[in-house]
Amino acid sequence: MNNRSIFNAKTASEIVAVTFDFASEYAVGETCTSASVTAVVYSGADPDASSLVATSPSLSQTRVTQTLTGGVAGVTYSLTATALSSAGKTRSMTGFVSVV
Repeated sequence: MNNRSIFNAKTASEIVAVTFDFASEYAVGETCTSASVTAVVYSGADPDASSLVATSPSLSQTRVTQTLTGGVAGVTYSLTATALSSAGKTRSMTGFVSVV
C-alpha cells in the first residue's frame, strides 16, 4: 500500500490546503478523531520548516486537511499527517510539496 502523496507545487505567497485521505487505512465506518501534521525539509534549506503548517488540521470522515503558508522557493517539504481513528488506531501518511 502506498501512503505517500505528491501535492501540487505552491509559491511562497500562496496559502493552499492539502488533504490526506486515510480511507484505505481504516475499516468501514471508521473516522478520524484527531490529527496532527508536521513539516520538515526534504531537499533544500529552510531553518523554519515547521512554519509551513499554518493552523491545526481540519477533519472530515477519513480526511485530514492542512493549510500551508509561506515556505522557501526551491525547497521541497515532507509533510507527515498522523491521525487517530474512532477505533483507536494511529496511522501516518507522508506527502511532499515543493515551493517554487
